[in-house]
Amino acid sequence: MPNIWVDGVIREMTEAEIKAWENALAVEETPTEAERIAVLEETKAEQSDVDELHEALDMILTGVTE
Repeated sequence: MPNIWVDGVIREMTEAEIKAWENALAVEETPTEAERIAVLEETKAEQSDVDELHEALDMILTGVTE
């Protein structure tokens, strides 16, 4: 059985506490497809910026300039 920290003491969780925890986790909303796509597009844009910075750093470190 899982343990829980309560008032400075570790004890086993009751069945009711486990059920309440599971219910709280189940309430979390699943992102919509549009939200997932937006996050993916934002991540791709951020990765592009990182790639550009890495390329610039490589050029600086190797002494190559345009």
